[in-house]
Amino acid sequence: MKKKGILLLGSLTLMVIAMVFIAVTLVSRASVTPETSDAATLKKKDVVSATRLAGDVKYSYLQFEHHGGSSSYVSGINDDGVVVGIEVSDRDGYIGVAWDNEGKYITDLDSRVYKSSPLGINKNLIIGNRWDIGVRQYGYVYDLKSKQYKELKDLVGNDLPSKMLVEEIKDQVFSKESSVKSGKISVNSRDRSMIMGSKGTSFSYSVPIQINAQGDIIGISNGKAALWSKIDWERGAVVDIDKIVMAKLTDKDFHTWGTTISNEINGVVKIAGDIDYFNKDQIDNYVIEYSVTNNKVEKVTIIDNSRMVNEGKSGRVRSITDDGTLTIQQYTDVYVLTSKDTYSTRYGIKEILSKNGIIMNPDGYGEFEGYMNNRKDMWGVFYWDKRPYPYGDIYITNLNTNEAFVARLLAENNQIKGFPDKWQIYGFTIPNEKGVQAVNLYTDSGDYFTGKLTPIK
Repeated sequence: MKKKGILLLGSLTLMVIAMVFIAVTLVSRASVTPETSDAATLKKKDVVSATRLAGDVKYSYLQFEHHGGSSSYVSGINDDGVVVGIEVSDRDGYIGVAWDNEGKYITDLDSRVYKSSPLGINKNLIIGNRWDIGVRQYGYVYDLKSKQYKELKDLVGNDLPSKMLVEEIKDQVFSKESSVKSGKISVNSRDRSMIMGSKGTSFSYSVPIQINAQGDIIGISNGKAALWSKIDWERGAVVDIDKIVMAKLTDKDFHTWGTTISNEINGVVKIAGDIDYFNKDQIDNYVIEYSVTNNKVEKVTIIDNSRMVNEGKSGRVRSITDDGTLTIQQYTDVYVLTSKDTYSTRYGIKEILSKNGIIMNPDGYGEFEGYMNNRKDMWGVFYWDKRPYPYGDIYITNLNTNEAFVARLLAENNQIKGFPDKWQIYGFTIPNEKGVQAVNLYTDSGDYFTGKLTPIK
């Protein structure tokens, strides 16, 4: 069984501090932007030949139960087909939800889960967020079986540069002006998408991003990458990944993202994420092998991207498999790196897509996405000149078979059994270890629904 959870791709609103991390991933792990156009028009615009991809039925579709007057979005799926996500309505706002394997609502969730944003799920454990505006963002774990609810411990934040103050957005974000006047709340100055609490502030947050099969969790707490092993979070402890990375770097002016985690192998997990520097336009990556059994660092690998920046290959980690294979997103491609050569060689998904007749525009703009499970099933977002940023399309590939498809064309060519006519897939999670994928759908009328795709063998 593989880890399930959320990664942060953007921002829905600054109104609530919690949303800066939940971001588009509240909606899905990755998504394309719905385009105002009918299916016939889109077919005329395609670079990919529809007949090239026509063939046998690849998936069956199951529509999830849906409350009227709301939009629903997926954020995680486990190997039993249980899915978590949110519903959004004008009346109730954001509501945490879970669907069983048959697509029916799980109705006995804890009231705190309903008033939250579930971000991922393994066999029985849901991870997610609750918040008090301007006070605290709570990371939590909820056990579907035992009904026990546990809050995650926060890390103490770093002292951050004065240039990072967010005085200009205090009215949108904070309910108490004093939270900003303390000078201890900071924001990433490049994209203003991440708020960080530091020492001395009254605001604190933790965001669990992924959970593995054993219940170990990777995420972010007060501007630092954080690990909550199952042993640790059950006893109210947390591991400071930022400190582990800092010991390996001479440049200390950075913050870390805790992005993805493998399953335990002999008590050791692989953790991967990003290093964002405040003083240069460069993103490095890290991989840490950590013994959760012995609470000990086994190995740290820093992926120095200084030589890759000009080549356009410096990007953000999106997933790691149990054998240490990484996917890294970038503006012109998605790169795969392996531990066999200590992550020194990378190859692009663009090559696999092109061999399947899916030609990406080399000059196209957009952050290409790629998320992979242990089966090497990979879903992602790509852009071309006929479906440019911010619209794009969703590709589906497998690194073992090198087959690749475009999700929208599978639907239009009737290769998804039971798929609603004139609907389109625009968001998804990491597929589970059976290859089942939870998806977000939309129609030209502006309706948003959720369901899942099951591979047909």
